[in-house]
Amino acid sequence: MFWRLPLLFVTLCLSTYGATLEDATISEFLADNDETLNDSDGDQSDWIEIENTSGVTGDLGGWFLTDDPLLLTKWELPAVELANGGQLIIFASAKDRAPVVGELHTNFKLQSSAGGYLALVKPDGTTIASEFTDYPEQFTDISYGGQFYPTPTPGEANGASVTGITKDTKFSIGRGVFDAPISLVISTLTDGATIRYTTNGSIPSENSGIIYNGPISVAETTIVRAIAYKDRFLSTNVDTHTYLFPADVVNQPEMRTAITQNATYGPQMVDALLS
Repeated sequence: MFWRLPLLFVTLCLSTYGATLEDATISEFLADNDETLNDSDGDQSDWIEIENTSGVTGDLGGWFLTDDPLLLTKWELPAVELANGGQLIIFASAKDRAPVVGELHTNFKLQSSAGGYLALVKPDGTTIASEFTDYPEQFTDISYGGQFYPTPTPGEANGASVTGITKDTKFSIGRGVFDAPISLVISTLTDGATIRYTTNGSIPSENSGIIYNGPISVAETTIVRAIAYKDRFLSTNVDTHTYLFPADVVNQPEMRTAITQNATYGPQMVDALLS
């Protein structure tokens, strides 16, 4: 009777370890990799993170990854063992490498523009375990997993997330030299976003600067800085444009009046500044 106990133990081990996983998910992916993670060739390949959510250790042999909803078996995973809760990184490089031991590369690349598709498919080739249909536009070094992760964490638990990325601010008139006042419009394509700006050289933020409500009149040499932000969205960087008015520069206190008010040289100052 007792000889059955070791056999039972071996049977339990075989059913827990080395078996094909029943459940897994795509926990994070990066479709525009620039500085986050390099592959063994030194390339900034995009990557996909798969997490074992089955509750036991097992392998991914026979599972599939695809970027085509009409070809669910596009790239087959090898029998790589993955502990419960563990993450596996697969580069989406189109290099097509599937060793049991070593770096994995799909035979496709990820789309960074809006409308991309990515799915993890079970070994039967038809059951989708994890899927991103028409995922939104992706951004450089910001990963995605249903939400955006400003700090990607390949091979680790996901960090803080945001629901979207605020579109960059746009200035209706570019930086340059002017001889008449201008009316400056600042905009962003993100609906519901707030814009703050400064004209004193300081850096605006979500809590500082003037809230933009309409065109800004610029009639003298001015540095305009702006930021756009929205709740639960990643804020933009700070955009800066400088508008120079040579006649105004001539009258700044730092200029030497002995020259600027000289009967001969004074009238030439504006043209001199522009030359």
